[in-house]
Amino acid sequence: MIIVGTFIIKRFPTSFSVGFLLGLVIVVAQQYLLLAVTFWHSKYGSWAKNISFANLAFGLFVLYSVFAVILLHFRESIMIAAVDARGFGKRSPGRSEGVAGGVNA
Repeated sequence: MIIVGTFIIKRFPTSFSVGFLLGLVIVVAQQYLLLAVTFWHSKYGSWAKNISFANLAFGLFVLYSVFAVILLHFRESIMIAAVDARGFGKRSPGRSEGVAGGVNA
């Protein structure tokens, strides 16, 4: 998740890829919640190991959920980064700005 998230945010901060990352984080968080509930109620193996793994899985669920909420809140700021990249958002070289020196469209 760290590698995928870093790759998406640094290289491809488009609305589709940020949405894909957000969906992936939510799916992984739900999987950890399911693991936590399953191991809390498991009757197989050691009771102490099951409870400790369930608590770890629940902690990871909380961590991924907080990250998903933060990503959801700041998704517009992350997607603006593509406009600021070199070569994007520039005017064509032959076109000038302003009233005094150029053509107004």
